Amino acid sequence: MPRGYWHETTSDQDSLSLHIQIASPSRADIALALLKNELARDEWWREPSYDLQPDDPHASERAAAICRSLRDAAARLDARDLAQMPTRTGAAETAPRFTRCGQASLGINALDTEKRTARIEIARYQYHRSTITHVELSLEFVAACRWINGLTTGTAFGIPELLQAAPGLDATDAKELLGLLEGASLVRRHEG
Repeated sequence: MPRGYWHETTSDQDSLSLHIQIASPSRADIALALLKNELARDEWWREPSYDLQPDDPHASERAAAICRSLRDAAARLDARDLAQMPTRTGAAETAPRFTRCGQASLGINALDTEKRTARIEIARYQYHRSTITHVELSLEFVAACRWINGLTTGTAFGIPELLQAAPGLDATDAKELLGLLEGASLVRRHEG
């Protein structure tokens, strides 16, 4: 029976009855998971909240700030992050601009100063499945990875901004890194 269909079973004699429910996510479940992933990137949303007490004269202002911040976060959600569009692989040769994707984050798992390498993890979140990409790369790429990861979802940038944030890279390195991050869905080619 489809979700939301009211039903009832009855029996006029002794019998056994087996009911199996297959719980599929509702659109609200998916939307709330998307929004939660986006909010969790901001430290303000992760902090405990005791600021809406009934006797607080500023509770209404604080509630309004929460609503504004929630609207801002919802406006950053993008259908391409929900649908997980096919990703490209290889160096980003032709794209002049990129956009920081939502529903993804980057973490640095280990730094090896002797080998001059870093092991990073890029997590791509979805309601029903998350994927994690592990990559080992040169320490010179770490500043660029941190800068991109710190961008607000939907922020557009190009290679010149990336090189300014990570002066240890050259344009070839930047294109290689962007191709890698595009393949892991942390960035996508900017449209518009």
